[in-house]
Amino acid sequence: MASFFDYTIATDIVAGKLNEARLRKEIGADPLITIALLNIARTDGTFRVTFKAALPASDKTALDGDISAPAGGVIGPHSGEPLALHTRSKGAQLSATASQTKIDDTVFADDVEYQGTVVAVEGRQIGDQLIVELVHPGAPDTVLSTPIDVFIPADGDISILSDSGRPELVAADLIRCSFIASATAGTRTVTIEHRTWA
Repeated sequence: MASFFDYTIATDIVAGKLNEARLRKEIGADPLITIALLNIARTDGTFRVTFKAALPASDKTALDGDISAPAGGVIGPHSGEPLALHTRSKGAQLSATASQTKIDDTVFADDVEYQGTVVAVEGRQIGDQLIVELVHPGAPDTVLSTPIDVFIPADGDISILSDSGRPELVAADLIRCSFIASATAGTRTVTIEHRTWA
């Protein structure tokens, strides 16, 4: 059964600020916290840390030192600073001509928090489409963006941010980009960047 703990940002965190992505990483990296983290949810000036199962006393001590205002453990010294943004660029470009579909799969070798995908298309034509999907091996694809029917501009970047905030991708998950060229003649050069938080 899941367990949760509530904290006040202004009094339980010495820095007085919260960055959920950083705190998730800090909790996950602490070897004394043995139960998997489920979620960190902020509501106004408070936040709730939820675990997938009941937290043993030793885990709770590692989490907050069993004290408050300020907390100890991982919670109290949390800096609240945002994580650096990492860009995972594709080394190669896709080339598509009229009525072709080109698919690029980028597999993640470790756990990351997905921020979004940026795709640059040179020679884009009316009716070209781009679909970005998050694929969990052995599970149905989860579409992170709806198909984009590109009319303008002829060139430029398409930024696609996850519809669900910052989903955590586990090792072996992949981001699938499908570029579907319309029947309009011409060659399109597609460059893909995936952005994750450190």
